[in-house]
Amino acid sequence: MEEIKNEDILLKIYEEQKNIKEEILGLKEEMSVLKGDVSVLKEDMSDLKAEVRNISRTVAKIEVEHGEKLQILFDAFQSQEEKKEELKKRIKICEKKIDKQGDKIYYLSSIVNKK
Repeated sequence: MEEIKNEDILLKIYEEQKNIKEEILGLKEEMSVLKGDVSVLKEDMSDLKAEVRNISRTVAKIEVEHGEKLQILFDAFQSQEEKKEELKKRIKICEKKIDKQGDKIYYLSSIVNKK
């Protein structure tokens, strides 16, 4: 067996420590980059939340406005239906009066023609 010298062991330990330090520095740089990415993502997320809130407000506003407009249209439609029913009733009354007048004219004509 070959004899291992203390100097060789110390040299290997030194090289290993140097490699570990380089890896740690590389990891620190990667963490720094990731932290920057995370902060950008947080900003994007807050912008996205603000946009969602804005869209929610807009949708709520549209729902209210359209609901009011639909209610107005429904009220107008209902009013037109009521007017239509009233006109139907008046037409029936007028038709009855016309029928009575026709009967009276027929009766009077028959009396006049008999004489």
